Amino acid sequence: MCDSAFCRSCLLQLAEPFCPICRWTWDDTIPLQDNIYLPKANRLIRNMLDDLLVQCIYCQTIRRRGQFEHECQSTEERLE
Repeated sequence: MCDSAFCRSCLLQLAEPFCPICRWTWDDTIPLQDNIYLPKANRLIRNMLDDLLVQCIYCQTIRRRGQFEHECQSTEERLE
């Protein structure tokens, strides 16, 4: 699947249903907003989101979203 990023108006102006960069094709018989073959979030956006700082609701640890795997006690374990 293609990870190129284009705005909706640029995609609608394309003469053929393929990426102008990598030539990946998608189904042009499906309306653009319903096309499941187009990526939901491309690599650039995922990388930007993964840089956000998030806080664990259980232990209040703050880490980057993309590096948030850690072990902590759940609320139920702390109440015991």
